Amino acid sequence: RETSSFQTVAELGKQQTYTILPGEHILLQTIEKINLPGTIAAVPFARGTLIHGGLLFIANQVNPGYQGELTFGIKNVGNHPYTIELGARICHLHFHRVEGKNIRNYEGQWQSGRVSTNGKEVQN
Repeated sequence: RETSSFQTVAELGKQQTYTILPGEHILLQTIEKINLPGTIAAVPFARGTLIHGGLLFIANQVNPGYQGELTFGIKNVGNHPYTIELGARICHLHFHRVEGKNIRNYEGQWQSGRVSTNGKEVQN
């Protein structure tokens, strides 16, 4: 299936901030990398600062076995521009033990923090 294209609008070390305009949707990638074992899943939650600033934090669970940076969507649903500092804390993770038999660890195309499919997504 076809996927949206993207462009890099800010990079840590090259600029200090990025301003998200009202109605704008961006993808953010974490600086940190995680390495989940097959017995742990994680659920990301936005920090209150983002919510109070009118930003919608879009994330899904992190599957057991995932390795790499995390990518989240952020949409400014407020009426004013919101300037975010690159490197700022944007979320926290809740870790959950997975009980029972794990059929297989995550092996999908988003492994290792991949942000785009370059226009074509392949379902595993």
